[in-house]
Amino acid sequence: MKRLWERPVIRKATAVVLFLAAVALQVFFKNLPWPLRLEDTEKLKNLAVAEGSQEIVLRNAKMRSMHTLLSYRGNAWEALDVDVTPARLDEQSTGFLSLSHSGRPPADPVSWAYVTQERGPSIGEPCRTFLDVTVEPETDAGSEFHLSFHLSQRESDSLRRLEIKSDTTPLRVRLLTSPPDPDKLNGPLCTKTLQGAAWQEKIRNVPLMFVTEPRSNIRVVFIAESDKSTWGQDGLFRSAEFGPILAQSVTVRKVQEDGTVEKAPPVLHFRAFRHQPIALNHLTLGSDLLRLNATGRAWVWQDGKPMGFDVIDAMQKNLEFSALLLGANGLFLAWLRKLFFGDNRERPTEEAAPDLKPPND
Repeated sequence: MKRLWERPVIRKATAVVLFLAAVALQVFFKNLPWPLRLEDTEKLKNLAVAEGSQEIVLRNAKMRSMHTLLSYRGNAWEALDVDVTPARLDEQSTGFLSLSHSGRPPADPVSWAYVTQERGPSIGEPCRTFLDVTVEPETDAGSEFHLSFHLSQRESDSLRRLEIKSDTTPLRVRLLTSPPDPDKLNGPLCTKTLQGAAWQEKIRNVPLMFVTEPRSNIRVVFIAESDKSTWGQDGLFRSAEFGPILAQSVTVRKVQEDGTVEKAPPVLHFRAFRHQPIALNHLTLGSDLLRLNATGRAWVWQDGKPMGFDVIDAMQKNLEFSALLLGANGLFLAWLRKLFFGDNRERPTEEAAPDLKPPND
């Protein structure tokens, strides 16, 4: 074996194989599927979809204990409109509304609209609208939710929309528009129009509970009524709390105008690593985006291609790893150069040894 290695051809062939292996290994590791920490990458951490053309799909999703799917605590300078399709009122809400001029509301699941039709008097403090969307019933089975939004350009400055679809799990939607002073029910934003099928009634300070059907849609519209609303200077709405919700799979995919899914690989797809769920929260709504924060470890695909360990990215983030990799590559290239081209440095010529013999007489 030693004699074989001493042959120059064998050493050079081995060096070529090692060089190609080193290059292939570093390129391969750039695309090798590898569980990633989502919070370490800005694009993966801030999971965003574009208006009207994309949606976020959460599969095998469960709520954390004592948390809601969506919660909004109200703002005196914001109005809230909600559409729920299809849904039915619970018994308590039906009892309240049966006393109205319109009589008993529909008992069967229908489409419901809860809309701010009147601002009311310009004096006094406005009413606040509260919203809670919870999973019903609370079981251990995972659910599937779809999040998207549609917003026309002329609405972008004053509205923020959100649409939630539940494939199989019924949801409970609680609504209440409440005045700061219970004795003053006619202030700004206090009057709502509630409509279910052909039934319609104007209501004030009436608590409502809707129970949705499977494959239901909940459309929520946040309306800025004043510059005093909670929207930031960047135009992003952050006042509604989402989850946290835990999902085994998260997908961002393209949808067409009719709501059907495009036949193309997902823009992004996460699959939980070792069944440790991905956590999603911190809802942000803008004029052209819907964004959630994602944390946890997951296998990731972008446009159908796996994302994995990126050597260049690791070098930028870890100076020790960068120095180690560059040093190893440098030593390897120096060895290849010496092997193929030899040592071209000029060696000093040896001077003749002086003649120490005594001269002949």
